Amino acid sequence: MSQEPRAVRDLVATVRRTIQERGLFKGGERALLAVSGGPDSLAMLHVFARLAPQYDLDLHVAHFDHRLREGSGADAAFVARQAAALGLPATVRAAEETAPVPGRSPEETARDRRQSFLQEVAEGIGAVRIATAHTMDDQTETILMRMLFGTGPRGLGGITPLRWWYVRPLIDARREQTVAFCRALRLRPRIDPTNDDPAFRRVAAGSPSKRSGGFRFRSNVARSATYSASKGMKRAPRRPRLCVASSSRTRHRGASILPDL
Repeated sequence: MSQEPRAVRDLVATVRRTIQERGLFKGGERALLAVSGGPDSLAMLHVFARLAPQYDLDLHVAHFDHRLREGSGADAAFVARQAAALGLPATVRAAEETAPVPGRSPEETARDRRQSFLQEVAEGIGAVRIATAHTMDDQTETILMRMLFGTGPRGLGGITPLRWWYVRPLIDARREQTVAFCRALRLRPRIDPTNDDPAFRRVAAGSPSKRSGGFRFRSNVARSATYSASKGMKRAPRRPRLCVASSSRTRHRGASILPDL
């Protein structure tokens, strides 16, 4: 059997190390993978297909179509095909409502609806972990946004690798690794055009000038934040109740500027 490309082996090794060092899985769990179809979540899907036998994981794929832009239905179909190709069950659902909830921003509304969907599916299939594809770059962007718009110590802790039933197995990986992984396997992830729209605050925060040492600064922020976050939350409750209200209403105002999910 031929050896897989280096980019594939590197990302698999990074995720395996994160799982082991941060205690994301004990083995034998049923895990729900939140897959949007972009490079990060597509890479996570294929990495877990490779690691599932080692950790005896029972995988299930979930995709939520917000119906907020043209082409989102094609994203949903793409994720369903990817899951089927790997022999994994998938739950795909389209939002019934697209208008923001009164008093909530469009981003917050989208996060809440996606979170409700994921938690409903997890409860329905008996999953004890929900894996999202946040990378080190997401960690950096989140911290920078919270620094720019104001937050407290909790907000500066960043995205935790393990929080309740949520796990972030790609939190120690760079986005360039997920892109290289997909390219090496000739995968063609879906691209969300809003990711390149400077009107979105996350994009603006993620693109400081390279001439000012922005790349190095982002890397340092990400590593520091991930370390701090991992120290603050090492274990999830034994039998967590999947409840949206407890997570969205009790967090610090600055910590909710950007969603953790």
